[in-house]
Amino acid sequence: MKDNFWKIKSVYIVIVSLFTFNVLLTICKVMEYGFFFVDFHARWKESAYLCLGISPYNVNETNINSSIGPIDSGMITVPWAWALGMFMNPGFLPYDIAKIVGILVYGFIYLITCFVIFKYWKRTFGTCFISKNSMHFAILSSLLIGCQIYWWWALVCGNQGAVVACIIVICLCICDKFPILCGMLMGVSMIKPQLAAIFFLTFFLEKRYKIIFTAALVDILALGGVALVTDSSIIILLMQTFRAGSSLEEVYFGLFDLLKFYSIPTYMILLTDVLAGVIFVVVYFMGINNKRDKSIVFVRYAGTAIASMFWFYKQPHDNVILVIPCIAFLYITFTSERKQIWVTSLLSVAFLVGSFYIQGLCRLVINLMEIKFPPDFVVSIGRTLQSLCCVFCGFLLLKGYNRKEV
Repeated sequence: MKDNFWKIKSVYIVIVSLFTFNVLLTICKVMEYGFFFVDFHARWKESAYLCLGISPYNVNETNINSSIGPIDSGMITVPWAWALGMFMNPGFLPYDIAKIVGILVYGFIYLITCFVIFKYWKRTFGTCFISKNSMHFAILSSLLIGCQIYWWWALVCGNQGAVVACIIVICLCICDKFPILCGMLMGVSMIKPQLAAIFFLTFFLEKRYKIIFTAALVDILALGGVALVTDSSIIILLMQTFRAGSSLEEVYFGLFDLLKFYSIPTYMILLTDVLAGVIFVVVYFMGINNKRDKSIVFVRYAGTAIASMFWFYKQPHDNVILVIPCIAFLYITFTSERKQIWVTSLLSVAFLVGSFYIQGLCRLVINLMEIKFPPDFVVSIGRTLQSLCCVFCGFLLLKGYNRKEV
């Protein structure tokens, strides 16, 4: 009983400290930059032009709407997101009002996610021995969402990454009981396919075809609607999207990002990333699928969330998705009686939350060693090391899960 008291106390100290740090960091960044909302503005423009029946790819000097403004072709997102993203960046509203809606969405999605997580733990544990700790699980899981460092970037830039991560967490909590609703929400989460698409591989491995079919239907209908409204074709829209994506610069192209400095074509780098991500997800799935206690969705999908960090091009605000393996480690911390395992799991939570700072540490070490690397090369090394450390945490999670005593 005494050991359990100190375990719970240690968990609260670590997670509350991380949460407090991130809240203070977010407040400081918002005070410094304000709600700049550069990403939000780009998404709003796309939706606004869609409401006028104009494809963002076709906006030029002859048809620019003065109340909307020009389109940066390098920032155009996938076409189905022009429609599905309306809930966050409503193009049918003036920008100043739409911006307020966007800010409110962050607060609402956070609260809804916390509520769904609470219901998930209550439904999962029921009357078993862990139900005494269900409130701890609900509180700490909710705090872990807010612990993720790049909430401040999402709020300052208005990026959808944090919102999509919350939607995916909600989907995982309801996928067993409400597969159709889960599929609909996963379809919406595909407004950030580089973050959400890899989860469909695990759905496929678990034979959750109803979720996959529903999500595909949502996105196909959205894409077809966009093509109809803009008087375009699905094929042309997809080709334009592929060309725009292939010309991206100053982003992290996944686990093999360093190859871009050796004149390797972008599409080859991304294909290699996809292959590595698929292999990791399958290996993790095989490792978790043979276990008797595999009902916890956060454990089942932790490997997929980690793979989403390196399987395609990635930006820092997508790091919020790491809340899934963090909650999985939290579960192991609470359910393991072995001190070594739960301490390691708790440290892993702190490591995953702070993993972004590996980039800064890498930069510091290289500067101290006085090695003359280009700045973008140093950033790439740091991001790659971060991805590799996350992969290591995935295997550490499997090891701890295999050895824990329930």
